[in-house]
Amino acid sequence: MSKDRDNLPKSNTVVKDRRAAAKKGPSRRALLKAGGALLGGAAGAGAITGFPTIWAQEIKDIELRHVGVSYSVVKAIGDQAAKDLGFKVTMQNLDTSAAINRFITQPDSVDIADVEGWQSKLATKRGVLQGIEVKKIKEFDNILPIFTKGELEGHKIPRQGISPYEAMYITKPSDTELHDGVTDYMTFLPQVYNADSIGYRPDLVGHEVTEWKELLDPKFKGKAAILDVPAIGIMDAALCFESADLIKYGNKGNMTKKEIDFTADKLIELKKSGHFRATWTTFDQSVQLMAAGEVIIQSMWSPAVAAVRVKEIPCIYAPVNVKNGKEGYRGFPAASSSACRSPAPPSPSRACCCSMSRCPRWTSSCASKCARNCATCSASSASPSFTSPTRSSKRSRSPTLSW
Repeated sequence: MSKDRDNLPKSNTVVKDRRAAAKKGPSRRALLKAGGALLGGAAGAGAITGFPTIWAQEIKDIELRHVGVSYSVVKAIGDQAAKDLGFKVTMQNLDTSAAINRFITQPDSVDIADVEGWQSKLATKRGVLQGIEVKKIKEFDNILPIFTKGELEGHKIPRQGISPYEAMYITKPSDTELHDGVTDYMTFLPQVYNADSIGYRPDLVGHEVTEWKELLDPKFKGKAAILDVPAIGIMDAALCFESADLIKYGNKGNMTKKEIDFTADKLIELKKSGHFRATWTTFDQSVQLMAAGEVIIQSMWSPAVAAVRVKEIPCIYAPVNVKNGKEGYRGFPAASSSACRSPAPPSPSRACCCSMSRCPRWTSSCASKCARNCATCSASSASPSFTSPTRSSKRSRSPTLSW
């Protein structure tokens, strides 16, 4: 997986310069507006061929920038896509929090953004995602109904947190509000999903693990780890605390202030006591911690468990199936969003036109435009952090799966 950032644009200025150099042919944005069909075709096909020669000549200088996290941004896939499509595909992987900050504050520096369900909700409200027309996706009807209908085998999927179905649809391609139910436009093209659990070293733990509370067992003090991506790691912690009968949450994905305070205080207590050997934010970190034996039990993704096994080191993905109204996996969706776009400049008539707290369409590229109109503007140095648990009144309760 490539982590090389040297070939990526470092600012919006560089992006604009590259656009100017590519004016002889179609721009990235023009290409992406027609790209829903390409995305859909590429999802279930081999090499894309048959384009007119003149078109191939015009796009050879195009660079498509794909940004996401380590499990989805794979250099080998980007290299093959570049070969099939006839233009350069550059990939960059970031941790989850850095990725959403990049999409929100520098939308012009990204063409394809890999988003998780909660990120899609934020990015849509900020106006930086371009809707993907459903009818252009050849394989849409073959996409798992967890995404397209919010159900599996006729059963409604749990709605704790943000399920993929709830974050998937908008009415028009430029909408900034999600739509409840199927429409003609999607915020993303579904890519991967999983039900996350606990990974552990059976040779070092010494017994089968089937409950989240095992992660809190004092005998694992200094040998445990937990995911440090606040939007989802907080739910791993909640599953642990509920499993240990320390609290009963109404909805782990839509906590009350009291529940948030309890969860945060308990995590701080565990951290200060030295219970956690480490926290991790990327796939590779979780693999390294487990493979080295620094950690013997942690919240973990199943592909990471497989990666440890590839090294011929025993590692098990704990079956935390629902029992007695507790336990259950934490669901997780990720997808590719087509063509991030720059939001329209906020109105100068706002009391503070570039205040992130006032203007939902603010990005760092607005700073220079706003400075002339707002004496209190400090946006040029601001970088918002979207890491707090989100709250919504439109959630139903289920003990089975948290997204």
